[in-house]
Amino acid sequence: MLEHVSLSGTTHDAPTADDRLDFNALWGLSPRFDLVMAIGEHLHRALGSRSGPTSVACYDSWSARIAIEVIADGPRSADTWLLVGEPTDELFARAERRRVTLAEATAERARRAAVVVAPRLDGMADTVVGTEVSSLSAGHADQCTLVWSMSRCWPDRVAATRALFKAHGFHELATESVGVAAPWLPGWFVASQARGPVLASPGVAVTP
Repeated sequence: MLEHVSLSGTTHDAPTADDRLDFNALWGLSPRFDLVMAIGEHLHRALGSRSGPTSVACYDSWSARIAIEVIADGPRSADTWLLVGEPTDELFARAERRRVTLAEATAERARRAAVVVAPRLDGMADTVVGTEVSSLSAGHADQCTLVWSMSRCWPDRVAATRALFKAHGFHELATESVGVAAPWLPGWFVASQARGPVLASPGVAVTP
């Protein structure tokens, strides 16, 4: 049986057992349900600050699935494109079912995207993270909003990664830590960042 849970002010199906929410099944979702929710909220907020036709670029199928749901349930789904690097048949089918326009993210299309959901930076070596940040900075327009996430497990590279983004001219629109349940489950860091004019919605605090 399925029960509805909220994501970005909308409802989605979640697993239940005997008419009760199955928390074991939720905990088994990849990578964790609260991280999925947080990225969805950041994406929802980023799209809400835009006007007119816009596009979202995702570099992996995991973030693309989140984007499909957020775009489909948003007020401007008809004029929001989803661009995905190497989209699969499963993603095309999911997007069609949710009436979301999906296309392959060519370099030129991705560069013009208004919102970018970056690959999770979990588990990368410092040099790889630096290369990824540099690539994201070079590959997208100054006015785009970038949503990224990173595990806070040891060694915690969040502070160093934030400094890298700052060095590349990004400013933070919103940040949060989620999934902090116990010292051995340190959770994840999620951030929305941009270069150029601040596009945060009213009431959203900018982290210094």
